[in-house]
Amino acid sequence: MKKYLVLALTAAIALGSFAACGEEEKESSSASSSSSVSESSASESSESESSESESESSESEASTSDSSEATSDESTPTEEEPAEEPEKPVLVADENAITFEDGDIYTAYNIDVDAEGKGNGDSSGTNLTVAEYNGSKMLKIEVLEQDDSGNYKVPKVGFDVDALVGAENVDKIKSFKFDMFQVAVGTFTGEDGTEVLCPANFIGGFGGNSPTTEDPSRWVSFGEFSAAEWTWDWVYSEFTGKILLDSNKFEAGQEGCSIVLMRWGQPNQADIYIDNITFYDADGNSIPIVYTPGAAAE
Repeated sequence: MKKYLVLALTAAIALGSFAACGEEEKESSSASSSSSVSESSASESSESESSESESESSESEASTSDSSEATSDESTPTEEEPAEEPEKPVLVADENAITFEDGDIYTAYNIDVDAEGKGNGDSSGTNLTVAEYNGSKMLKIEVLEQDDSGNYKVPKVGFDVDALVGAENVDKIKSFKFDMFQVAVGTFTGEDGTEVLCPANFIGGFGGNSPTTEDPSRWVSFGEFSAAEWTWDWVYSEFTGKILLDSNKFEAGQEGCSIVLMRWGQPNQADIYIDNITFYDADGNSIPIVYTPGAAAE
């Protein structure tokens, strides 16, 4: 009987051991499966973070590259196209204008020069000729003299008004007009030593003798002009002189009436060209020229 009890007890213990082993295997298998899922999830998360990091890095690099390119484009100066020389004005002559097309200088003469044609004081002798410029014949004034500093002196060129319009008509003159160019011949040297073939400043004025019976040497100012050019070799100016006061008008029948062009001194050689001299009355009508070309040479 005891033998049977021992065998039964032994069998029960064996069954309990088998059951315990089964539970441990289940728990081990479950733990292993859980660990595998966790590792897989962690791996996927790591890969996702790595992909996002790479994407952000790529976007950052692209943004940096774009920014760098934009900065490069902005910082790279664009070449400025060289300025184009402006077209010279098309001059329109009045029917009574002095155009110099016949080659005559129309009474032009030097003022304030000695018997040899050299200027007195700050005045300069000039060479007066008719030359073609801008497709038209004009009076060319070439300044010949320089002062001790090397600056060109003041040309003073007069026109005999009573010979041009007739002494009996000078009192009709209320204004007059000139077309003028200044053209560089010698270079202008700037303060930095740079030399430029330009006319620089073109500054001066017009005056004249307006004699009367009481005052045969009366002088009248008709106005000033100014222009400047530092790039091209020419500059243009249109001058209109006006007699503002009746007391300054030319007196009918008087001889020795004149208008005088003066250009102030300047550092480089530049010739002056004059064209289309026209006289006007108080109503703005041009006054006919009665001068006979060639008369001054006779």
